[in-house]
Amino acid sequence: MKKVTALVPADALPSFTASLHKRAVLHLTKVGEELPDSYRPSAKPEDGAHDKVAKLEQVMAFCESYGAAKKSFVESLVSSRTVARTTELEAAARRINPNALHSEVGELRARHDTLLQRMASVEKETERLRAFAGVAVPLDALLHLRHIHVALVRLGNRAQEELERACPETIVYERLAGDLFWVAFPREDESAAEAFIESLGPAREEIPAVESTARERLASLAAEKHKLLVELSELDAECRAFAQGGNEVELALGYWQSEMHRADGLEKVLHSDRIGVVHGYLPAVHLESFSRDVRAQFGGEVLSEDPKPGDRVPVKVSLRGFFRPVRLLVDMFGVPDYFSIDPTPFLTFTFLAFFGICFSDVVYGLGLIALSAILMRKFRQQESLRYFFQLFLYCGVSTCVFGALIGSWAGDLFKYFGEGNVLQRFAQSLTVLDPLSDPITALLCAVFIGVANQYFGISMLIWRNWRRGDRKGALYDGGLWYLYLTGIVILCSGMFATLPGVLKGVGACLLVLGAIGLVLTQGRDQETLAGRVIFGVVSLYGILGSYGATGFVGDTLSYTRLLALGLTTGIVGMSFNILADIAAGLPYIGLIMFVVILIFGHTFNFFMSIIGSFVHPARLILLEFFGRFYEPGGIRYEPFGFRSERVEAITGGGE
Repeated sequence: MKKVTALVPADALPSFTASLHKRAVLHLTKVGEELPDSYRPSAKPEDGAHDKVAKLEQVMAFCESYGAAKKSFVESLVSSRTVARTTELEAAARRINPNALHSEVGELRARHDTLLQRMASVEKETERLRAFAGVAVPLDALLHLRHIHVALVRLGNRAQEELERACPETIVYERLAGDLFWVAFPREDESAAEAFIESLGPAREEIPAVESTARERLASLAAEKHKLLVELSELDAECRAFAQGGNEVELALGYWQSEMHRADGLEKVLHSDRIGVVHGYLPAVHLESFSRDVRAQFGGEVLSEDPKPGDRVPVKVSLRGFFRPVRLLVDMFGVPDYFSIDPTPFLTFTFLAFFGICFSDVVYGLGLIALSAILMRKFRQQESLRYFFQLFLYCGVSTCVFGALIGSWAGDLFKYFGEGNVLQRFAQSLTVLDPLSDPITALLCAVFIGVANQYFGISMLIWRNWRRGDRKGALYDGGLWYLYLTGIVILCSGMFATLPGVLKGVGACLLVLGAIGLVLTQGRDQETLAGRVIFGVVSLYGILGSYGATGFVGDTLSYTRLLALGLTTGIVGMSFNILADIAAGLPYIGLIMFVVILIFGHTFNFFMSIIGSFVHPARLILLEFFGRFYEPGGIRYEPFGFRSERVEAITGGGE
């Protein structure tokens, strides 16, 4: 990557920025503070792009809520964008009027909200009137009786008992429903009656002011509710018809998102009355042609230099071929710092091996290869999804390899085709280790993989520091840990096997030399000698510093999950084989049940095991491996050109 500054005549700046946008190779950054105040941001190419994007996003959300342009389950697994030609995007932007669509969506939503409010009001009134369905007179008439006062109260259990026991003769009451009671008394005795009722501690309820009887009003409400349901259904159909245009709205949104980003980018371009200044980062491969075009077409000049440590340099990861699909794993953790290293080529084979060990079944591996190939073909125009399934195709190959090495073919399905059958003999000829019959050896293999991967991570740290010119960091934070940890490994191995005395002596020497070196160097940033020594001693344990013995042991033991997941896949498969074999003995339906249980069981095991086989190796990579050397936090390379969060543009306009 090169840091470049392009200087062009001010009158050529609009055509130059248009050429930059079309070429899409320069990552724009703000020009430094050293320019005088006479330099000002470039004019925006399209006024109102932000407003159009905001309105179209609301329209798109409305369309998606009614089923248009929704992503499938598979597409939702990976960030994917709609693919369209630039001519299609421009045509959609011309046809779509964001203001008109936004207003139409607002009207549809307002109508929908109004209908829902009316429906809620009808249901609330219906619920309230149900208790009065047995009242034969209009409820409103009860509120205007000349000589009798009628009230509606809600009483608890004790209040109901008191009402029955001590109710005065002047008060008449009747249960309406549940704890709801009618209470009536002469108006001339209102004071005494009210005092008694208040002594009961009631909750007053209002009598609905309905001019008709409750039964008549309920019938009217039922008819109104039916009418509202019809209107809601018709409005829903209208909204769904509107949402059918969601695909074109998405294209228009993609276009205006790009125009919005273009406007934001041009704010970083400064110009005076005579000169335009464009600053940014350019892949070195484009520097020569870029400089030539600036001079020949715009009469300008390009100044370039290499980025310096401390610069916020965008990162463009240019992986092609075999390694490109594995980039997904690194993206999960963040873009690497420009002055660090891209770990993708180095983690590819370890991740594939870890996945294969966890899934480890030949039949499952073949199924994963077939499924991945089908999905790659289906989503071939969506790059991110295609690479996602290509990664799983690689994982399928690894699964077949490790499945063959441990003799797992849909569990032990080959045993049920007769003793000594061809498939069984073939599977046994490829088997190197059966983890069920020799779990100790399998466990030691998992621990060995953990130790090897920890050393691999330390090697990556040494290489990273060496590339930066930090020779001391490579030696102190990497080489000395090699000595110290190797000594620990040798001495701990003596707990499980008899070691020659010479080897024990070598291990002790490595441990002591490494420990002394780490104590003297891990606290080298501390100001005092005592601080450096204390920091160094504590770092041996792992509380402070770049590593630690406890971190090494804990991270190494984490790799035993590879064995656990591999055993789980095989054992669950074997369990379904046993169930199918038992069902095969049933009269009449035995063969059918045998096939059904096998298909259902192994399909279930296939998909459930894939989840663990992906998540746990990814965790081992992102935490136990990346934790040794990886530095995320880089800036993703985003050239000034077409950029949309929803749409991927391809050049052309033909069929």
